[in-house]
Amino acid sequence: MRILVRTPAGNPARPARLHHSGSSYFFRVRLPHEVSKTAHFTISLCTSNRTIALERLRRIALHFSLVREVEVDSMEVSVYRKRLKELAQEVLQDGLQSVEALQNAVLNAQAYIRYATGESLREVRETQQAVLDISKAQLEAHRTGSLNEIAAIAKPDAPHQVAAPPEPAIKQEKPSATLEQLFEQKAAAELRAGNWSEGTHKGKRQYVASVSKVMIDTWGNTDCYSRSLADWELLQTAYIENGNKPATINKYMSECRAILEHAGKQAGENELTRLINLKDEEAGTAYTPEQTIELVKHAKEGRGNFPELEQAIIIAAYTGMRLNEVIGLKADDFIVKDGSVQGIVVRDTDRRTLKNKFSTRVVPTPVWPEGWQPNTTLFESMTDYRGDSSKFSTEYKRYIDRHLPHLRTDAEGKRLVFHSHRHAAITRCWRVFPVETAEATITPIMGHSFKSESGKTYRQAPSRLEDVQGLIEPVRLMNAAISGS
Repeated sequence: MRILVRTPAGNPARPARLHHSGSSYFFRVRLPHEVSKTAHFTISLCTSNRTIALERLRRIALHFSLVREVEVDSMEVSVYRKRLKELAQEVLQDGLQSVEALQNAVLNAQAYIRYATGESLREVRETQQAVLDISKAQLEAHRTGSLNEIAAIAKPDAPHQVAAPPEPAIKQEKPSATLEQLFEQKAAAELRAGNWSEGTHKGKRQYVASVSKVMIDTWGNTDCYSRSLADWELLQTAYIENGNKPATINKYMSECRAILEHAGKQAGENELTRLINLKDEEAGTAYTPEQTIELVKHAKEGRGNFPELEQAIIIAAYTGMRLNEVIGLKADDFIVKDGSVQGIVVRDTDRRTLKNKFSTRVVPTPVWPEGWQPNTTLFESMTDYRGDSSKFSTEYKRYIDRHLPHLRTDAEGKRLVFHSHRHAAITRCWRVFPVETAEATITPIMGHSFKSESGKTYRQAPSRLEDVQGLIEPVRLMNAAISGS
């Protein structure tokens, strides 16, 4: 189909075409001769629906050419419009079909449109699009008891001209619920209730800022009002195409769910709850004690020539701390007594934001590899670090691939990652602590909430080694399998 646009002065512009490739539609216009005699300018219309594509094409043509009207070449009136009018006239003559018949017609037409791809099947697609639209119009007529919409479709067009569609009033009046607005409302409520610290607020705002950028690239805005499942799947796909890991994508979608759940009706009828989380092949992986011993030995010897990462490996192996908790450590987070680091304070700082309120803790460190102590100023000397641990996560994988490739996967073939040290430490805890007290002991060591009553035992966040004297022996037991003590 060709759209002929005219400038306000009446001078004809070059025709813009609705181009179809695969299952997608594109806006295409030939560039002026002074630019190129053969090249075209093409924009994806981001839809496989012909009706939506036509509306977007007209608006783009109007926007770029500053025209007052859009004309359709009379020699290229689409099969779709002709068939749509014929079907509308048949309905006015014969009456509405049954609701059940119309629902089946909608499903059949959608199937035809989905699979009838390519220019050779264009007429089939246009015919079925007409069937789909007139069926939906009849369903609406059943609901409202009015045939006005169908009568308007059946009305003949003025010759050679189709008025440019105005901006629908309903879209102008549609409530706006941007992700940023909804987030700040939730944040205010959580801060008032004492559920969030300022550090938590800052960290979650970073998540929202990241999601907002992808929303703008994908949707064109951050308006979350009454978004469909297709919208959220499109956003999820954008993350996948950007190379994000399933765990990261699931985390972003989880944050959005929490924000929309708090917003309630303000966010309209949202279908994000129907979105299925991506399968994370790295979830739940853990190093065996033997693998941990080998990895710690390699890191201790400094064979990888990456002191920051190698120190992070040893600390994570012996404490179960998360990656951002480790590399965000400052010199005064280490508790040094008698010349050795005997504990680590984990708290919100300007270099890191903790995951949740259980994460604030003191981890006793009665055991380190023989002859090894942490360099307390090493991480703080990384002046370019700003709380984003994703770079280190990637560097860790490269480190393993380069130096210890046989430690890339577990027995089931799943990829082992830096977080696998945390799972390994928790696993060792479960093996040595009595079942009835294991959960309550693990929670203050790992800063991990098991979401049960025993996980709430340690509500008061400790700040000194003296506050966690009872955890020194459990930590020693946790590391017995990898330290020989």
